[in-house]
Amino acid sequence: MNIHVLDPHTDAELRSLDAGFDVTGETTRREVTLESILGTPGVTGPSVTPLASLARRRHVRRWAALGALAAAAVTGAVVLPTLNAAPSYASWTARPDTVTAAESAALREACLDKQGSSIGDGSMATKDLSVQLAERRGDFVSMLLSKRTPDRLVASVYCLAELPAGSKDVSDLQVMATGGGGLPAPTGRQFTQGGVSQFGGGEPAAFTEGEVGPDVAGLTLHADGHDVVVSIKDGTYAAWWPGKAFANSVGGSGEGGPDVTITYDVTYADGTVARDVAPSVPGGSGEIHTETAPAS
Repeated sequence: MNIHVLDPHTDAELRSLDAGFDVTGETTRREVTLESILGTPGVTGPSVTPLASLARRRHVRRWAALGALAAAAVTGAVVLPTLNAAPSYASWTARPDTVTAAESAALREACLDKQGSSIGDGSMATKDLSVQLAERRGDFVSMLLSKRTPDRLVASVYCLAELPAGSKDVSDLQVMATGGGGLPAPTGRQFTQGGVSQFGGGEPAAFTEGEVGPDVAGLTLHADGHDVVVSIKDGTYAAWWPGKAFANSVGGSGEGGPDVTITYDVTYADGTVARDVAPSVPGGSGEIHTETAPAS
């Protein structure tokens, strides 16, 4: 596996980012844990440099370039170049479909083979990552693999590939790895937005993931003209769509990051629906706060 250390300019940008909230008063211990997971940021395969280090500073703890593309720490945002010619997403569907065990196994093997045996300096073995979600949208299958520490720091690998139904032939594979987190789990009707990534070329595609509280039964996100039914399993959600997640590629809102153009409708366990709900965010003391929104 070839390891490419970040160039000095990118490394300086990463280190200059705000440290984020001290969630429990144990920042030093958590940073040591995070460092043990991430190690020295690098990429596998062809060397890739993000278009920019982009982050909404009040949310992000640290950024790392990790996978075959690059990645933001959880609750960060990043714009990524595409390693290969962009595939056509004409078969994409707004509503996800199930993935068979054979298809899931084929994608997991291809994904981890491309990522390599570990994340960062080798402290986190990719074989220890569990499949959190796998979904089919047309001829494309996506998969989120992750492992969370007791401190709720998380290392994840996300994969997107063309894999026609009933086939084991994985092609147009894109792999991203992320690390970060450390925030409390959402409760009740809350949901938190994790990483937001956009990789492009001829036809861009975007991805987001996060967590939902036990009273959230469904999410629909709206981005770049798409109404996307989000997959939810065991408190984790994820979705991808052909198109953009950001209003601008670089620069941004004045907080050091791009403007995320995603809105959410939330269906609750009692059947009520709230429109245009903002994700819950950490307060200064580390608690999760939710903006109120009208229910229908």
